[in-house]
Amino acid sequence: MAEKKAWVVDVGDEHQEVVFATCEGRARVLAGREAGADPREVTLRHEPRLDEYAPGPVPAEALLGLGWWLTCGWCEHHVTADGCDTCADDAEGEGGSAPEPVTEGASAWCSAGHRDADKEDRAERRQRESTARAAALARLPDAEVEWASATSDGGASVHLRVPGCRGPVTYEWPAGTCLVQLCDVHVLVALSARTALADWESEGGAQ
Repeated sequence: MAEKKAWVVDVGDEHQEVVFATCEGRARVLAGREAGADPREVTLRHEPRLDEYAPGPVPAEALLGLGWWLTCGWCEHHVTADGCDTCADDAEGEGGSAPEPVTEGASAWCSAGHRDADKEDRAERRQRESTARAAALARLPDAEVEWASATSDGGASVHLRVPGCRGPVTYEWPAGTCLVQLCDVHVLVALSARTALADWESEGGAQ
C-alpha cells in the first residue's frame, strides 16, 4: 500500500492546511471536500518535510519550524517561531521581555501564560456545559442530549431530542427557558408539568 504524503493546500486569505494522501489526485479530492470546492480548482503542493507526520495532524512546532504562522489558542494573535509581534510590542512597552511561544500537539500559544489561561477557559466552559446538561435533564428527564455548548454570555445551550416533539428543543441555562417549535409547545408543557408534579411528590407533596 502506498504511503501517504503531506500536501499543503491554499485555502485563501493567506491560510493553508495540510492533508495527507497517497497521490495528488486524492489530495485534491480531500481538500476540495473540506473546502467545499471543485478539486480541479484546488491549489496544492507536496511538502516532503511533513511526510513523516502522516496521517496527521502535524505538530504545531513542526509548522512553526517551516516558517508558518499559527493562531494563538487563547488571544487569536499570529504566532511564529519567533513569537507574537503584538505581545512582544506590549511587553516592550511595559518594560518586559517578549514571551516565548508555546506549543502542545497541534496547538500553539503566544506564551505559557496564554496556554494556561486557555486551559482554564476550556475547563470552565466544560463545567458550564455539564451543569447545563444536568439542569436540562432534570427539567426533561425523558429527553436525549444531542450536544451542549457554552455561550459567550456565561451561560450554555443544550440541544435536545424530546419524545413527542417533531422538532429540536433547546434548553437555555441558567435562564431555564426552552426554545421549541410552535407545534411542539403542548408536548413540552405537558412534560414540564409532569416533571413538576414528580418533584412535588418526591418532596412529600402538600404538608
